[in-house]
Amino acid sequence: EEGAWLASVPRPRIWSPRDPNLHLLTVALWEGVEEVDSMTVRFGLRVVETTASHVLINGEPIILQGVNRHETNPHGGIWMTAEQLRQDVALLHELGANFVRGSHYSQDQRLLDLCDEFGL
Repeated sequence: EEGAWLASVPRPRIWSPRDPNLHLLTVALWEGVEEVDSMTVRFGLRVVETTASHVLINGEPIILQGVNRHETNPHGGIWMTAEQLRQDVALLHELGANFVRGSHYSQDQRLLDLCDEFGL
């Protein structure tokens, strides 16, 4: 059975690189009174658009300053710990980056979440 669900975000706060507000959404599946599954996601409210000459976030032009990132470390190869990912993203933020291009493969969800958290 398919269906649609619509909800509003109480006290919504807009996400931006300077103020990366994030919200939590939890969805649960119930059979009667028993919760059989649930999932929580963190997300930012933003609109990303392009014009002929600009990238806009929430209607404001932004100059993308960032890097092309490959996931690697000297001890684990392409696998990185949560702390190593946090250090990478914190360093990019400290350097003034507001954009990260993931390389040729799917990016680790932990990295994407950290980028949201740090405003990248």
